[in-house]
Amino acid sequence: MKQPPVLRDEGLTLRMANDSDIHTLVEFYQRNQAFLQPFSPPWPDSMLELEAWPARLTSQWDEFLQGRGCKLYVFDGRQVIGSIGISGIQRGPFQACFIGYELDEHAQGKGIATRAVRLVVDYAFTELGMHRVQANYMPTNERSGNLLRRLGFTVEGYARDYLYINGKWADHILTSLTNTNMLKP
Repeated sequence: MKQPPVLRDEGLTLRMANDSDIHTLVEFYQRNQAFLQPFSPPWPDSMLELEAWPARLTSQWDEFLQGRGCKLYVFDGRQVIGSIGISGIQRGPFQACFIGYELDEHAQGKGIATRAVRLVVDYAFTELGMHRVQANYMPTNERSGNLLRRLGFTVEGYARDYLYINGKWADHILTSLTNTNMLKP
């Protein structure tokens, strides 16, 4: 996992961010703070500060280079309209990872998240050699549940008090998609 992915689909580009993207990253989070926070773990106080982003991006690149994860931002032209993170990569007999995603409030309902998540799942299966991609969502986040169903994710369970979201422990529905073409790790 040394070459960073650049994934494309009908005008969208998913890629890791660099220092030249910091302004559009901060603008994305400022613009969507009220929309995203009900479904997000607590943001650090520095999330909306330009000065904090070089260190944040360095950390994301380190995680990628160490093979532990990959934070991809969804670009429409030069504007960030979302992100998808691959995290918790496990090797050996498990060959699995988690994905999490967020999309600009004004980009909702246009199929963008479905296309972007599909690209990342395909990347996880074909380039990272994952057998299993897991994605979990809050029961109140119907859009996320619908997106995962459209892509073929299967509900596997319900986890009480799973993640600390928006000031409280929140239940989550657990889903996964497996790579049926992978015969062995």
